[in-house]
Amino acid sequence: MTREKAGLIETMQESGLRPMESYRYMITEAGGEDCIGHTIRDHLNYCNRLKMKPIEGGDAQAVIDKLYQNMSDDMEFFFRVRVDGYGRVSSIFWRDSMMKEDYNIYGDVTIFDTTYRTNRHFEQEFEASMTSEVTKCSVIGNMLLYEVRIEDNNNTTEQVTYIQNDETITCTCKCFEETGLLCYHAIRILHGNSVKRIPEKYILSRWTKFAKKEVWDKVEAEKKEQGIINNYTPWRLHMARKFYNLILKSHTNEQARKIMEDSYTTNLLAIDALLSVESTEQIEEDMEQENSESSTTTVLDPARSKTKGRNKRKKGHYDKHKNKKKKKKSITTTTTNNSKKPREFGANTPKHLL
Repeated sequence: MTREKAGLIETMQESGLRPMESYRYMITEAGGEDCIGHTIRDHLNYCNRLKMKPIEGGDAQAVIDKLYQNMSDDMEFFFRVRVDGYGRVSSIFWRDSMMKEDYNIYGDVTIFDTTYRTNRHFEQEFEASMTSEVTKCSVIGNMLLYEVRIEDNNNTTEQVTYIQNDETITCTCKCFEETGLLCYHAIRILHGNSVKRIPEKYILSRWTKFAKKEVWDKVEAEKKEQGIINNYTPWRLHMARKFYNLILKSHTNEQARKIMEDSYTTNLLAIDALLSVESTEQIEEDMEQENSESSTTTVLDPARSKTKGRNKRKKGHYDKHKNKKKKKKSITTTTTNNSKKPREFGANTPKHLL
């Protein structure tokens, strides 16, 4: 894994691309999987190392520092940490602004399985609608009242009201009101009234791929305002075409090839020198910021759980007598430890939840 490719992977991961998405992008840019220069396992392993880098070694303090950092970057970020009497982390709760938006959109959904369940539901409801019986009960102006049931099963009878002007349909089974998906009773009546497409008002945005469009637009606008998003792809493709044309023009002439190689070496040294200076300045700024920031709450790693299993050596009479003494000591220590109360810290709880 070269330094240039590693930097590209880090940039794509910071912008929100998943490991497989960044891998497919690099394959497309390189012109094929054989030209990328590393395997998919190398790619996934490097992405995993990037995720584990902030908390290397299982350090609980690094997790707390990361939570405080996220809270400073995200105004909607919230977290609470509970520690025991010894200052060891016992539980952590956190949520960011994206989780909050997800809850606002899907908060009343118990089971959420995007496309599969939605398609299966419509398929089952459509099949049931085709085998159902319809009885037209009454007509009041533009409002039509029907009874829909499965063939030879009166226990499945439901009343459906349909208004032709604005294609409004309601059913006594309340399936749409509860799940946001039309029932087979309503589908049968729409089909019987020559409605070829389900009206838009009965396709909730949360069941479509545009459910979070407003959220992503908001996030993208904030990142552009902060200067985080920089799309270099058009420039990179433009420069790649220019240099490729230059290579095609010079590859048959030895002097032209020499000029290309010398200019590449000169440009590479100049770019490395520029980037090294910027990297040094960034490190110094980060160190000054770390020194100026107030220290966060200090915590210890969680208590290690004892692994299951048994000792290889069979215990004798002396070992059993020794264990009895240890149990007595542990009882006295637990009684003294009970006096130490656990504590909790983190972001302030919103006032409307107090």
